[in-house]
Parts: sequence; structure tokens; C-alpha cells
Amino acid sequence: MSVTTIKKPISSNHTAEDKFKAILETNNLTEDKLGVYCRENGIYSTNLDEWKLQCLSGFEPIAKNEYRSKYLNLEKDHKKLKSELNRKDKALAEASSLLILQKKLH
Repeated sequence: MSVTTIKKPISSNHTAEDKFKAILETNNLTEDKLGVYCRENGIYSTNLDEWKLQCLSGFEPIAKNEYRSKYLNLEKDHKKLKSELNRKDKALAEASSLLILQKKLH
């Protein structure tokens, strides 16, 4: 039995091209050969499963980040509008109480 060395360190900084290449290379491998491939390339078999799902869904994490930034912007706008509405409600309440006080004086 030969000992293989890891070519690359295990990391989460794989490009889409690296992921796709790994999926293509491991598509028809047996379990044993897949284990050897993963050790040689410094990846986990669970990474390959994840990457397959990403390929099938069009690498959606990019889209999720876009949705997240849009969501955060909408949440910021919502908070701003809510505080503005509260300010206007207070001003309206003050104006109506002043009108009521003026009517009572006359």
C-alpha cells in the first residue's frame, strides 16, 4: 500500500472552475478511488456532494449574497420609514392637542 501526499491544503477557497473540474473527474469513480482522489487533492467527499448541488442549481450562493444585500437595504429603508412615521404621528398628535387647547380658550 502506498502513501499519497496531499497536493493542496483543504480550504474553502475553491473557484467554480476547480469545483466543476473535480466533479467531472470524480463522476464515475468507485468509493475507494474517490477516497484516494480526495486525499490527493485535499478535499472531502462531502465537498464534492455540495459542489454537485451547486452546479445543478447554478452556483446559487452568489445569488443568495445578492438577495441578502437587497434584504438588508430593504430592512434599512423599512426602519427609516418606520421612524419617520413615528415622528409624524407624534407631530400630528401635538398639532391636534394644540388645536383642541385653542378651541377651549375661545
